[in-house]
Amino acid sequence: MITYDNPRHRGACSATETPKPKRKFAKPRRSQNLDTHREQERVRVDQKWAEEGSNFDREVRTLQREQSAQDALDRAQNGQSMMNYGPILEGFAAMGIPMDEISPRENVFTFWAWKAKGRSVKKGEHGVKCVTWIAPEHENDDGELVRTGKKFCRSVTVFHISQTQEVAS
Repeated sequence: MITYDNPRHRGACSATETPKPKRKFAKPRRSQNLDTHREQERVRVDQKWAEEGSNFDREVRTLQREQSAQDALDRAQNGQSMMNYGPILEGFAAMGIPMDEISPRENVFTFWAWKAKGRSVKKGEHGVKCVTWIAPEHENDDGELVRTGKKFCRSVTVFHISQTQEVAS
């Protein structure tokens, strides 16, 4: 029987109690199980596409991604708000980029906006976080975009043009 007299010891035991045994193996985290499940689901879907011999769904998703990137670029260039200019200027100045080279809506965009412009963010680059407000829009039966609901805020990361490179085509 093992006893511990030191009260600071884990599970401070008296002279008559025995400590609880430690687990031999760590219990897997829930997030690890979810990631494994998601990966298995991706593999299953990819196998289904390979069996059917159709890339239609993949092409549709690619088109949706390109449209989303184009929308991000449009919002970034045509927005009215100037509330993020201060944090953007301060953030890039702290990274060593001269203030006169920082022009939001001209050479500072989000990851997807740069993709739409034909550039990609260099690996390992860190951007500046800022907050943007998004108004939810949905297409009605006539095919018109209609704003529904209230605006909601979203945290986004923006990158300077010096942190990007031209995409080789």
